Amino acid sequence: MASTETTASSSSTPNQNTIVSIENSRSPYYLNNGDHPGIKIVPDPLTGDNYQSWRRSMTTALSAKNKLGFVNGTISQPNDESDPLFLDWQRCNDLVLSWITNCLSRQIYSTVLYLYIAKEV
Repeated sequence: MASTETTASSSSTPNQNTIVSIENSRSPYYLNNGDHPGIKIVPDPLTGDNYQSWRRSMTTALSAKNKLGFVNGTISQPNDESDPLFLDWQRCNDLVLSWITNCLSRQIYSTVLYLYIAKEV
């Protein structure tokens, strides 16, 4: 799991650390006002024959938004739902998943519709 960046003291509660982490623009859990599920972050949808250029565009866009780790596995899903970062991870994973699926052809979208982790798609 990615480390949580905090400015809180070591005696802080996990919830305080999580809040500091998601408010830090350098955190992968940070979302700005322009991050929403309906946007297309690459210009052309994946159709199959354009995979290399689509992949390059997608990884560049996700990296710029500090969300590439949700796809390449460097930000893994917390194992326990009681983990203070579980809901933040799930929210960001769902957002990344929506960005990816918004940039797929209908045919490809139908093959990944029931995958729930961005890395799997």
